[in-house]
Amino acid sequence: MKHFRCLRQFTIACFIFLALPCTSVAYALDREYLIKAVFLYNFLNYIKWPDGQDISGIPKVKLCIVGRDPFGSALTALKKKVSADWDLEIKHIAIGQQLPEPSCHIVFISHLEPEHFSVNKSLSSVGVLTVSDIEGFARNTGIIELVKRRDKIKLIINADRLKQAKLNASSKLMKISEIVESEK
Repeated sequence: MKHFRCLRQFTIACFIFLALPCTSVAYALDREYLIKAVFLYNFLNYIKWPDGQDISGIPKVKLCIVGRDPFGSALTALKKKVSADWDLEIKHIAIGQQLPEPSCHIVFISHLEPEHFSVNKSLSSVGVLTVSDIEGFARNTGIIELVKRRDKIKLIINADRLKQAKLNASSKLMKISEIVESEK
């Protein structure tokens, strides 16, 4: 009986030990994507859409997530915050699914979908802000890349692609970002 109790306590201790790192990793990912969701929200304030129109002139803001959604509950919190300012619609687009034009103001492609990195080439239309946390996204096919450096999220903006999409970023946004050119 004593042996069984010791074995049970040891088993419980092992489960707790194994669960703690997973919990902290899950918390770190939740926190990371909460911060990235805040960036998406702030892009609405610091980007002017074609013809100098800011987001307040757009009746319904459409945010599209291509592929698997890494945000979890962070987008729900974002939607509640944005709904006080704008009408936000969040669309989930499956890989390979065609986006009807003009369907999205911001398109986010997660690092969970690196094999579908080239999906952005079909999104390079006017008025679509493409954002991703895929390494090299801004240099290769996208407009804004969210990079984690020393536990902080940094921005990399491809100014050429921003201009091609007829979008304008505020000087404040450009000042806090690393500006890159497209790879030839």
